[in-house]
Amino acid sequence: MKKLLSLLFVFPILVNSQNTVCFTIDPNPNATDPALAPFAKYVDVLGCFSIYAESSISDAKVLHTAVAAELLDNNEDGIVDDILIEDRLQNQQALMPIFSSEGSSAENTFFNNYNGDGVSAVLYKNEIDPTQTGHWGDDATVEEIMHTINQVTTVDSSDTVSYYICYNEDNGSSLNLSIGFNNKSRALSVKYKGMNSSMDLI
Repeated sequence: MKKLLSLLFVFPILVNSQNTVCFTIDPNPNATDPALAPFAKYVDVLGCFSIYAESSISDAKVLHTAVAAELLDNNEDGIVDDILIEDRLQNQQALMPIFSSEGSSAENTFFNNYNGDGVSAVLYKNEIDPTQTGHWGDDATVEEIMHTINQVTTVDSSDTVSYYICYNEDNGSSLNLSIGFNNKSRALSVKYKGMNSSMDLI
Protein backbone atom coordinates (compact mmCIF):
# COMPACT_ATOMS: atom_id res chain seq x y z
CA MET A 1 0.00 0.00 0.00
CA LYS A 2 1.36 3.36 -0.97
CA LYS A 3 2.15 5.77 1.79
CA LEU A 4 1.69 9.44 1.09
CA LEU A 5 3.33 12.43 2.70
CA SER A 6 2.61 16.03 1.84
CA LEU A 7 5.61 18.23 2.35
CA LEU A 8 4.98 21.94 2.69
CA PHE A 9 7.89 23.98 1.41
CA VAL A 10 7.92 27.58 2.58
CA PHE A 11 10.18 30.15 0.98
CA PRO A 12 11.68 32.23 3.80
CA ILE A 13 11.96 35.34 1.64
CA LEU A 14 8.95 34.99 -0.64
CA VAL A 15 6.46 34.35 2.13
CA ASN A 16 3.45 34.49 -0.19
CA SER A 17 4.66 31.56 -2.29
CA GLN A 18 3.95 28.05 -0.97
CA ASN A 19 3.74 24.75 -2.80
CA THR A 20 2.74 21.31 -1.58
CA VAL A 21 4.76 18.50 -3.13
CA CYS A 22 3.67 14.90 -2.60
CA PHE A 23 5.93 11.87 -2.65
CA THR A 24 4.95 8.26 -2.32
CA ILE A 25 6.89 5.32 -0.98
CA ASP A 26 6.48 2.48 -3.42
CA PRO A 27 7.71 -1.11 -3.43
CA ASN A 28 11.09 -1.58 -5.06
CA PRO A 29 10.42 -1.57 -8.84
CA ASN A 30 13.76 -3.24 -9.55
CA ALA A 31 13.67 -6.08 -7.05
CA THR A 32 15.10 -8.51 -9.62
CA ASP A 33 18.25 -6.41 -10.08
CA PRO A 34 20.96 -8.14 -7.98
CA ALA A 35 22.30 -4.82 -6.69
CA LEU A 36 18.88 -3.40 -5.80
CA ALA A 37 17.23 -6.57 -4.52
CA PRO A 38 17.92 -5.85 -0.80
CA PHE A 39 15.78 -2.70 -0.87
CA ALA A 40 12.08 -2.73 0.00
CA LYS A 41 11.22 0.97 -0.27
CA TYR A 42 11.49 3.30 -3.26
CA VAL A 43 10.83 6.98 -3.93
CA ASP A 44 11.02 8.67 -7.33
CA VAL A 45 12.16 12.29 -7.07
CA LEU A 46 11.17 14.43 -10.06
CA GLY A 47 11.78 11.58 -12.47
CA CYS A 48 15.56 11.90 -12.27
CA PHE A 49 16.68 10.81 -8.80
CA SER A 50 15.78 7.53 -7.08
CA ILE A 51 15.84 6.66 -3.41
CA TYR A 52 16.14 3.02 -2.35
CA ALA A 53 15.88 2.03 1.31
CA GLU A 54 16.00 -1.11 3.40
CA SER A 55 12.74 -2.15 5.06
CA SER A 56 14.07 -1.15 8.50
CA ILE A 57 14.32 2.53 7.49
CA SER A 58 11.30 4.47 8.77
CA ASP A 59 8.98 6.07 6.26
CA ALA A 60 9.73 9.48 7.76
CA LYS A 61 13.46 9.05 7.09
CA VAL A 62 12.91 7.73 3.58
CA LEU A 63 10.67 10.65 2.68
CA HIS A 64 13.05 13.12 4.31
CA THR A 65 15.62 12.11 1.71
CA ALA A 66 13.26 13.51 -0.91
CA VAL A 67 14.68 16.91 0.12
CA ALA A 68 16.64 16.24 -3.08
CA ALA A 69 13.64 17.73 -4.87
CA GLU A 70 14.16 21.08 -3.18
CA LEU A 71 17.84 21.11 -4.15
CA LEU A 72 17.03 20.32 -7.79
CA ASP A 73 13.94 22.52 -8.01
CA ASN A 74 14.79 25.73 -6.16
CA ASN A 75 11.64 27.58 -7.23
CA GLU A 76 9.56 24.52 -6.35
CA ASP A 77 7.40 24.49 -9.46
CA GLY A 78 7.78 20.73 -9.87
CA ILE A 79 10.36 21.03 -12.66
CA VAL A 80 14.12 20.54 -12.30
CA ASP A 81 15.69 23.99 -12.68
CA ASP A 82 18.55 22.95 -14.96
CA ILE A 83 17.79 20.64 -17.88
CA LEU A 84 21.47 19.62 -18.17
CA ILE A 85 21.44 18.38 -14.60
CA GLU A 86 18.10 16.63 -15.10
CA ASP A 87 19.32 14.89 -18.27
CA ARG A 88 22.56 13.79 -16.67
CA LEU A 89 20.84 12.43 -13.56
CA GLN A 90 18.38 10.51 -15.74
CA ASN A 91 21.05 9.14 -18.07
CA GLN A 92 23.25 8.01 -15.20
CA GLN A 93 20.25 6.69 -13.23
CA ALA A 94 21.24 8.67 -10.14
CA LEU A 95 20.19 7.12 -6.86
CA MET A 96 20.66 7.34 -3.12
CA PRO A 97 20.78 4.03 -1.23
CA ILE A 98 19.80 4.08 2.44
CA PHE A 99 21.21 1.29 4.58
CA SER A 100 20.35 0.23 8.12
CA SER A 101 24.01 0.42 9.13
CA GLU A 102 27.50 0.53 7.72
CA GLY A 103 28.59 -2.91 6.56
CA SER A 104 25.06 -4.31 6.50
CA SER A 105 24.41 -7.32 4.28
CA ALA A 106 22.34 -5.06 2.02
CA GLU A 107 25.27 -2.69 1.58
CA ASN A 108 27.61 -5.58 0.77
CA THR A 109 25.16 -7.00 -1.75
CA PHE A 110 24.67 -3.60 -3.35
CA PHE A 111 28.36 -2.81 -3.84
CA ASN A 112 29.21 -6.35 -4.93
CA ASN A 113 26.67 -6.09 -7.75
CA TYR A 114 26.31 -2.41 -8.68
CA ASN A 115 28.05 -1.48 -11.94
CA GLY A 116 26.53 1.92 -12.71
CA ASP A 117 27.71 5.51 -12.40
CA GLY A 118 24.73 6.98 -10.56
CA VAL A 119 25.97 6.59 -6.98
CA SER A 120 28.71 8.52 -5.22
CA ALA A 121 27.41 8.56 -1.64
CA VAL A 122 25.18 6.54 0.67
CA LEU A 123 23.12 7.25 3.76
CA TYR A 124 22.80 5.20 6.94
CA LYS A 125 19.77 5.17 9.21
CA ASN A 126 21.58 6.95 12.05
CA GLU A 127 22.67 9.79 9.73
CA ILE A 128 19.13 10.96 8.96
CA ASP A 129 17.21 13.30 11.26
CA PRO A 130 14.06 14.76 9.68
CA THR A 131 13.73 17.25 12.54
CA GLN A 132 17.12 18.88 11.85
CA THR A 133 17.52 19.12 8.09
CA GLY A 134 21.14 19.78 7.18
CA HIS A 135 22.17 20.44 10.77
CA TRP A 136 25.88 19.78 10.96
CA GLY A 137 26.61 16.53 12.78
CA ASP A 138 22.97 15.49 13.07
CA ASP A 139 21.58 15.15 9.55
CA ALA A 140 23.84 14.20 6.65
CA THR A 141 21.02 13.99 4.11
CA VAL A 142 21.69 17.26 2.29
CA GLU A 143 25.44 16.68 2.28
CA GLU A 144 25.25 13.18 0.81
CA ILE A 145 22.64 14.13 -1.78
CA MET A 146 24.82 17.04 -2.88
CA HIS A 147 27.80 14.68 -3.21
CA THR A 148 25.73 12.54 -5.54
CA ILE A 149 24.34 15.41 -7.61
CA ASN A 150 27.80 16.98 -7.95
CA GLN A 151 29.56 13.77 -8.91
CA VAL A 152 26.92 12.40 -11.25
CA THR A 153 26.35 15.68 -13.10
CA THR A 154 30.03 16.56 -13.47
CA VAL A 155 30.80 15.19 -16.90
CA ASP A 156 33.46 16.89 -18.97
CA SER A 157 34.78 20.36 -19.68
CA SER A 158 32.20 20.97 -22.42
CA ASP A 159 29.06 20.98 -20.32
CA THR A 160 29.86 20.55 -16.64
CA VAL A 161 27.22 21.89 -14.28
CA SER A 162 27.71 21.50 -10.56
CA TYR A 163 25.79 22.52 -7.46
CA TYR A 164 27.31 23.03 -4.07
CA ILE A 165 25.87 23.46 -0.58
CA CYS A 166 27.71 25.64 1.92
CA TYR A 167 27.57 25.09 5.65
CA ASN A 168 27.91 27.61 8.43
CA GLU A 169 29.81 25.57 10.98
CA ASP A 170 29.85 28.37 13.57
CA ASN A 171 26.25 27.79 14.58
CA GLY A 172 25.72 24.36 13.07
CA SER A 173 23.13 25.43 10.53
CA SER A 174 23.30 24.91 6.80
CA LEU A 175 22.86 27.67 4.25
CA ASN A 176 20.53 27.14 1.30
CA LEU A 177 23.11 28.12 -1.27
CA SER A 178 23.66 26.50 -4.64
CA ILE A 179 26.01 27.42 -7.44
CA GLY A 180 25.78 26.20 -11.02
CA PHE A 181 28.38 26.61 -13.76
CA ASN A 182 27.97 25.78 -17.43
CA ASN A 183 31.19 25.67 -19.44
CA LYS A 184 29.37 25.85 -22.78
CA SER A 185 27.61 29.13 -22.07
CA ARG A 186 30.21 30.34 -19.54
CA ALA A 187 27.30 31.17 -17.24
CA LEU A 188 27.49 31.08 -13.48
CA SER A 189 24.23 31.03 -11.53
CA VAL A 190 23.92 31.58 -7.81
CA LYS A 191 20.78 30.77 -5.83
CA TYR A 192 20.30 31.62 -2.19
CA LYS A 193 17.03 31.12 -0.33
CA GLY A 194 14.94 31.31 -3.47
CA MET A 195 16.65 34.38 -4.95
CA ASN A 196 18.50 33.92 -8.24
CA SER A 197 21.32 35.84 -9.85
CA SER A 198 23.59 35.05 -12.75
CA MET A 199 26.69 36.38 -14.44
CA ASP A 200 28.75 35.63 -17.50
CA LEU A 201 32.38 34.67 -17.06
CA ILE A 202 35.07 36.10 -19.32
